[in-house]
Amino acid sequence: MHFSYFFSKNMAFLHIFLQKVNIFRIFTLKTFTKQET
Repeated sequence: MHFSYFFSKNMAFLHIFLQKVNIFRIFTLKTFTKQET
């Protein structure tokens, strides 16, 4: 296994993970604001 291949695979996983965290944060913010009103 090449290091560059492992690195790119890791970066792709990190990118997907960050996207999921972003979506989760937006979702929780929306629900939190809905509960307030």
